[in-house]
Amino acid sequence: MAVKCIGRRMAGGNGHEYISDIQWQNDTTGQVGISSRDQIVDFIDKAGETALYCPDRNNGPAAWVRVNSNGRVRYPQTYADGRWTNNLLALPEV
Repeated sequence: MAVKCIGRRMAGGNGHEYISDIQWQNDTTGQVGISSRDQIVDFIDKAGETALYCPDRNNGPAAWVRVNSNGRVRYPQTYADGRWTNNLLALPEV
């Protein structure tokens, strides 16, 4: 099962650590939902680093969503080609 990120909500800032919610769509069932940052982090922890992905805004390859940390907060961020990327921040606000 793969889940695609389709939108995001921010709270209190512009960086990845300020993503408060992510809107997603299940590729298998078509189900759409919104989950909090903590729920997304828990999902990745349990389902693995290839369970959630984010499309590229320029129609390039999608990037997997992983868990990153700034030492205070664990947050979702995309990772592609061996580096952290900004695909989630490029998603539309929901």
